[in-house]
Amino acid sequence: MSVELIEVALPTRLVVGPTRTFPVHHTGTRLTRGLEPGEEVVVLDADGEFHSAFVVDIDFTLDDTVYVLEAGVRLPHEIARDRLDAPDSDDRDAAGVDGVIDLIGEMLRRDRADEGRGGR
Repeated sequence: MSVELIEVALPTRLVVGPTRTFPVHHTGTRLTRGLEPGEEVVVLDADGEFHSAFVVDIDFTLDDTVYVLEAGVRLPHEIARDRLDAPDSDDRDAAGVDGVIDLIGEMLRRDRADEGRGGR
């Protein structure tokens, strides 16, 4: 499955705010399909910055689907475009720059999870 791009009207400071989570309404996106829990997406914020993000929760209203995204690391433009252009997210080079970016993102998620459980 390819990585989807989601444009949000939020500035960078809100995308990467204290919780790094924010809701996105499906009807406010250009998505042609629904997202799945745990799915990776690329977010383009109002300041023109790209971020990795993951779907951490999904909620449904009578007329919309609301995804809760957790922002990961900021992505350089060329890495964001490579992720969006790749036919499958599993095709990324785990030993290259993509692998390092993914590792940093995973460390951020684990650190936030530890903080949520009262660790550190």
